[in-house]
Amino acid sequence: MQAWFSPSTRAAVKAAVQDVESRTNAEIVVAVRKTSGTYFHADLLGGLVFAFASLAFFLYYPEPFAYTLFPLEQLVVLASGAFLTNAIHPLRRVLSGRRLLRASVDRSARATFMELRLGRTRGRNAVLVYVSIYERRAFVVCDVGLDEGQLGPTWIDLRDAMNHAVRDNDVPSFLLAVRAMGPILATEAPHTAADTNELPDDESDEAASATQEGA
Repeated sequence: MQAWFSPSTRAAVKAAVQDVESRTNAEIVVAVRKTSGTYFHADLLGGLVFAFASLAFFLYYPEPFAYTLFPLEQLVVLASGAFLTNAIHPLRRVLSGRRLLRASVDRSARATFMELRLGRTRGRNAVLVYVSIYERRAFVVCDVGLDEGQLGPTWIDLRDAMNHAVRDNDVPSFLLAVRAMGPILATEAPHTAADTNELPDDESDEAASATQEGA
């Protein structure tokens, strides 16, 4: 996870964004978030699974045991299972479900677009590349001035490539995918001499978002 927030990655993201914006009048913003949801229900479900397994073990255990503290012991097992589920990310993602993970990233990406006030550009041509580390997903949000339908299947393939790079924790491949946005966006929104840089090129994280929101 830390690779996404390192100074070298931030510098590489900024360079990639500047390369894209040298080819198109679209404004590119890359936002990286640790997570897009809470998923407390997955922790609870994991705790319940552990508690049920514990109950089944004692029910079928052939030797007698004391029942005095059994309810308290089950609560401890439930809490321990919830804690372990929270700590074991692959298990937590499975219990959360792909649909919820995908919906959480979609919702958070659109909310981030609004929080960063990316709709303020003159041409309504902002593109948010949103990366959610925990969910291992990327999501692209385009403002109304860009018609994604006109960008063709190559644009869809590019978004898939970003998703795969984030899923595999492959920062270099992600940066290559970001740079590949330039030629595609140039077909719909070519760069002109009159273009001005209206949005920051630096990677946006939670701290940067909070600073901008309070400005």
